[in-house]
Amino acid sequence: MIRRVLPAACLLTVISCGPPPGSSGGGLPPGASPMGMPASRDPVGFLLQNRDSIGINDAVTQELVQLNLRLFRRNREPQLHLDSIMHNVRVDQRAVLRGDSTRQLPDSLRDRAAPWQAQIESQTAAVRDSAWAMLSDDQRTKAAAIEQRMLEMRRRGGRSTMGPTSGRP
Repeated sequence: MIRRVLPAACLLTVISCGPPPGSSGGGLPPGASPMGMPASRDPVGFLLQNRDSIGINDAVTQELVQLNLRLFRRNREPQLHLDSIMHNVRVDQRAVLRGDSTRQLPDSLRDRAAPWQAQIESQTAAVRDSAWAMLSDDQRTKAAAIEQRMLEMRRRGGRSTMGPTSGRP
């Protein structure tokens, strides 16, 4: 038992210590998700980041890590093409995190980027379906509630929706 759990724990530790988002290589290491990243942009990273709250066991976590690695590999080529197209193009980083950076592009660049962006979105949606299929109904409900809270918090400009915090240090 410990022989199977220890490598998974080491892998999760290595993945979670990856580099911050950047422009090369697709930005995020497999299994990592910046805080507040919507599940639609990084579905497996979202589940891994919230695995304790959702109640995902170690076996499913290992499957999710492998699924995320496959997605990262599949998205590597289209992401490299997008990075090449976007080289020396200045965009608002908040727009990138929201997923709407291509709206700021000139039409010529947007037309070149569209097929690669569509491929990434299609592959990510398929992986999201696969990842959420690994969860029980209760876990999917918990994950959806966490995602909804994140989206609500994002709409409120990052302020907590958990109630007043006066009196806290």
